[in-house]
Amino acid sequence: MKTEEKAPPPPAGPRVRIAVLGKVNVGKSALTVRFLTRRFIGEYRSNTDLLYRQTVTVNSCPLEVEIVDVSGESRDRGLPLEAAQWADACVLVYSITDRASFEWALLALAHFRRLRPAGTPTALLANKADLEHLRAVAEAEGRQAALQAGCAFCEVSVAENSAALYAAFEALVSECCSAASPSAPSLAPHAHSHPVALKPARKFSVTKMIGTLIGGGGAGSPPKAAAGAGGGGVGGGGTVVECHKADLHRSRVLQRRQNFSATASL
Repeated sequence: MKTEEKAPPPPAGPRVRIAVLGKVNVGKSALTVRFLTRRFIGEYRSNTDLLYRQTVTVNSCPLEVEIVDVSGESRDRGLPLEAAQWADACVLVYSITDRASFEWALLALAHFRRLRPAGTPTALLANKADLEHLRAVAEAEGRQAALQAGCAFCEVSVAENSAALYAAFEALVSECCSAASPSAPSLAPHAHSHPVALKPARKFSVTKMIGTLIGGGGAGSPPKAAAGAGGGGVGGGGTVVECHKADLHRSRVLQRRQNFSATASL
């Protein structure tokens, strides 16, 4: 009897890891959720690191995007090394209404540039552009700082549907894909054409996500993962779970980069 050979499973798609860093109350979580869901949620727990996973489609090819949203309360003392070494790209966020958050972002950006190789995709995002009447940081200051650091810059309003926000994340993903493989799917716009947008292959359920983002218990209780497959599933697609240092340390990418840094310092 002739046995039918099963086709091997398709290879896993490329993965892009992004760290979103900034002081407390600058809008990091709202920014991340806005990018992934095109929705705005104004209330979050600010004392918990969160890890988002989402599958997007780029030119008909699946791409896994992981975003770690680092709590500002626990990271005000300095750059979170684990997240910085784990990430393929970094987004530094500050609020135009909070000068201290701008100064923190510049220090973190300088540290990140020393820690990671030149050319690592990085963006400086100035949030809360809708609060112009409370502005404490001029747009020119942010743009000049980004120019000196050699990174992308834009002012965005997460509370509003900011196209600049989506474009900034999509550009980072495109840079990561290009750096990993010249033949990887590209999001870069061709001449006389519009940029290719990331298309979510799996969707978040925003209502189920809220329990994870703002917590279901008291102020001191950690957020619970939203119900779904694997314990952290949100609806039938993207996931958001509490992120611990141990989760990042299990990443082979982080281990390789830490070993490289240790060897380079000898």
